[in-house]
Amino acid sequence: MKRRALLLGAMFPRDGRKIVASLQLRKGCDLVIGVDRGFKYSLALGLRPDLAIGDWDSLRDLKLLGKCPRLTLPREKDRSDLYFAACAAVNAGATEIVAIGVTGGRPDHELAAFLDLAELAANPRFGLKNVAIEAAEYRHSFIAPGSPWKAKLRSGQLVSIFALNGTAHGVTLRGLKYALRGERLIPSSHGLSNQSVGGDCSISLKRGLLLIMLKKRHEDSSGGMKFPALTKAEVT
Repeated sequence: MKRRALLLGAMFPRDGRKIVASLQLRKGCDLVIGVDRGFKYSLALGLRPDLAIGDWDSLRDLKLLGKCPRLTLPREKDRSDLYFAACAAVNAGATEIVAIGVTGGRPDHELAAFLDLAELAANPRFGLKNVAIEAAEYRHSFIAPGSPWKAKLRSGQLVSIFALNGTAHGVTLRGLKYALRGERLIPSSHGLSNQSVGGDCSISLKRGLLLIMLKKRHEDSSGGMKFPALTKAEVT
């Protein structure tokens, strides 16, 4: 069974409650990890974290953690709190990671979040089938070979596709204004500002890694993506 892990970071968006609701996490979720101050936000959203991870530089009141299992990280370390949280999710058997609250703050922190999740998505030994970052206006998805991206989009909906970690090979885009079939895509602006023609869209590749940046519809924070509710652990 596919296991979804939700990572809540310290920069939670204003419409965070709407985003969580659109992902159907109210009904159920396999694993919720509060990343430093993200633990506080998870409580505000009515989510009960299964694990708290951080060096507690942004969560000042550690009494909020209560009896929740925690992993305390050193302030001086080589990787971010989010990276350790994502690794903990993988170790717990997650095959899907959705991160919220990791954009909109310091640009270096935001870039680090993208790079760390891209590293995990690109490595097949981690077995991740879906890795995404939810932001207020965009959904950012990391796509590796064997895990095609699919969505039902409205006509004109903005989709940008970028190659990460070098050239992406065998890139195929369907349902978009500028389609590709088995093409090469280098890290550049080549995939900037594509558009849906309306209906089913799919993106796949044979080698490399793609970052898909989908502009959400105003009426739906899921950006047209459909995520089945998971029911192993009830979230209240």
